[in-house]
Amino acid sequence: MKAEYVIQQLRDQISEKIDFSVNNVFFFGKKNSIESDVIAFSKSGYLTEYEIKTSRADFLADKRKEKWKFYTLYKNFGPKYFYYVAPLDIIKIHEIPSYAGLIEYIEHENRLEFRTKKKASQLNKMKAKFKTQYTLLKKLYYKTINTNYNDIKVKNVKT
Repeated sequence: MKAEYVIQQLRDQISEKIDFSVNNVFFFGKKNSIESDVIAFSKSGYLTEYEIKTSRADFLADKRKEKWKFYTLYKNFGPKYFYYVAPLDIIKIHEIPSYAGLIEYIEHENRLEFRTKKKASQLNKMKAKFKTQYTLLKKLYYKTINTNYNDIKVKNVKT
């Protein structure tokens, strides 16, 4: 199953609970170096990141990435919650970082059904500032018009 399909299905599922979401965007990390599969902006002003995994090999490769260290060391510069989203039974709970949650999916009648297997721990209590909201929306806008939105610099925005 392709990650794009899982992303679209996940965004459809969470759409009623959030204000907006952006997929495949570089946003967190030093100089926006970490790509997020989905960042959701909640109605209460918090960010949740969803990392899509389509296979066990995909998950094991992810374990070697800098992202794991970043969220452990720099909690206040990331999302409030972080979830892995993977097919049923390819990730064991003890294999994910302590801060991460796990949502599993199965295909049911040509649609994905998502179930939370482990709730994510709260990484921080920070609400997204106006500049963060603006930046995400601007990246979403440029993505919809097929412009390279990952290198956009936001200027003259007061928080």
